[in-house]
Amino acid sequence: MSFLSRYLLLFLLAVSFGCLADLPPAVQNILNAHRIPHDSLGVLVQPVGETRLVLAHNIDRAFNPASVIKMVTTYAALDMLGPEYRWKTEFYIDGPLQDGVLSGDLYVKGFGDPYLVEETLLPTLRSLRSMGLRHINGHLVVDNSYFQPGSQHPGEFDNRPYRTYNAKPSALMTNFQTVRFTLMPNASAGGVDIRMWPESADVRIENAMRLAGGRCRPSYRWPTVRSVRNGQEVVARFNGRYSRNCGLRQFHLAAGSPPALFYGAFDSIWKLLGGTLTEGVREGVVPADARLLHTHMSKPLSDIIRLINKHSSNVMARQLMLTIAAEKKGAPGTPEKGREAIGEWLQGLNIDTNGLYIDNGSGLSRDSRISAQTLQQIMLHQWHSPWMPELVSSLSILGRDGTGRKRLRNSDLRGSMHLKTGLLDHVRTIAGFYHADNGQRYILIALQNHKNIDKLVGTRIQDALIKWLDGQ
Repeated sequence: MSFLSRYLLLFLLAVSFGCLADLPPAVQNILNAHRIPHDSLGVLVQPVGETRLVLAHNIDRAFNPASVIKMVTTYAALDMLGPEYRWKTEFYIDGPLQDGVLSGDLYVKGFGDPYLVEETLLPTLRSLRSMGLRHINGHLVVDNSYFQPGSQHPGEFDNRPYRTYNAKPSALMTNFQTVRFTLMPNASAGGVDIRMWPESADVRIENAMRLAGGRCRPSYRWPTVRSVRNGQEVVARFNGRYSRNCGLRQFHLAAGSPPALFYGAFDSIWKLLGGTLTEGVREGVVPADARLLHTHMSKPLSDIIRLINKHSSNVMARQLMLTIAAEKKGAPGTPEKGREAIGEWLQGLNIDTNGLYIDNGSGLSRDSRISAQTLQQIMLHQWHSPWMPELVSSLSILGRDGTGRKRLRNSDLRGSMHLKTGLLDHVRTIAGFYHADNGQRYILIALQNHKNIDKLVGTRIQDALIKWLDGQ
C-alpha cells in the first residue's frame, strides 16, 4: 500500500471515529442571521501532513464548486501532460513556393493553444516571412478538427452569449475567442472612435456614442453595448456619452467565429509585415500531401495554469480539458473524452470520486459537482506531488492578486493563503492552502450552494472561516 493510500485510510478513519469541531460561532451567527441552512455549506480544514481534521462539516455531500473545479482540471493536466507541455500551431502549404510567392493555400492547424494572441502571432508570422513566404495566391484555410467542443450555444448558460466568460473553446482560438474594442475620444470630429481587434467579418459596429465634457465619471466612462445577431453577423451597438477626459479605454466581447477571428488577426499582422493574401479565409482540413512550413510552440503548461487559476479563465480551462481528451483518448478532443480521461486518472490515484461530475473543466456549469472530501483528497495529492510548486503558485494570493486580490486586503491576513475562488448565481466557493504564522499549512475548503449565497453573505462566511483558522 502506497504512502498516500495509507494516508487516505487514516483520514477516513479519523472522519468516521474522530470527534470534529462544530462550525465556528462566527460562521453559525452569519448563517442564523440570514436564515441559511447549515447543510448548504460544506467545510473541511486539515493541517497538511496530519490525518486529523480541525473542522469537517457536510464533507461527503457533493456541491456545485463553480470555478474551484479548475483546481482539478489544472492539476490533472500537470500530472498527465507534464509542466513542460506545449501546444503547437502548424502552418502548411499545398502548392509551390517560389520567389516569395505561394501558388496555393496556406493551411493553419490548431491544437488548442489557449494563449494565441497578438504578442505571439507577430513573431510567428515573422517566422513565415523568414522562410521566404511573402505573397499567398490562395486562401488562408483554418483547420479546427483537433477539437469537437460540443454544440452547446454560448447563451445557454445565462442568456448572455457575448460575455467573455461564455466564450467557446476552439482548436484554433485567437485572443481568447473575444474581440477587443478600443474607445478613443475624437475631439476634432466631436465623437468617439471605436476600433476592434481582431477585425472580424462577422462582427459589425454601430456607433451612436456622443462625446461629453467634464471629468471621467462612471456615467461618462463606459458605453451601453447591446449585441444582437443578424443572420451570420453580430452587431455591436454602442450608445451613451463618453468624456473626452477618459482617454483610451478597452473592453471585450465574445463575438466572432474562430475562422473569422484568426483571419482578422492574421490579415492585419500579415499586411503590417508587407505580405498579401488574395482569396480570404475558409475552413478545411490539412491535405495529406501538404508540406509543413512552420510550427509555432506555445507557452509551457506551467505558465498557462497561472493564467487559468489566478484569473479564472473559463475558456482556457475548457481548452485544457479538451487537450487532455485529445492527448489521452485521441483526437478529436471532446468533453466526454476529457471527463473519461480525468476519471480514470483519479481512480488510478485511489481518490474517491463518488458524486464527482466535471462538466467542461471550467466551472461554468450548473451540473458540475464535487464534495469537500473528494477535493481534500485531490489537494492532499497535489501537496505531495512533484508539481506542488507549480500548482500552488498558480493560485490567487489572498488580498494581493488574481480573483482573491480584494479579499481581506486591509487585514493582517493579507498574503496568508493561496486559494481558488468560485462564483456563480447561488454558488460561492473557495479552496486553497492557508499558511499560518507558525509555519503550519492547512487545507481549507468551503463550498456553499444556496439562494443568493453568491452575494456578500457568502464572502462574509468564507472570511469568517479564514479569520477563525488564523486564531487556532
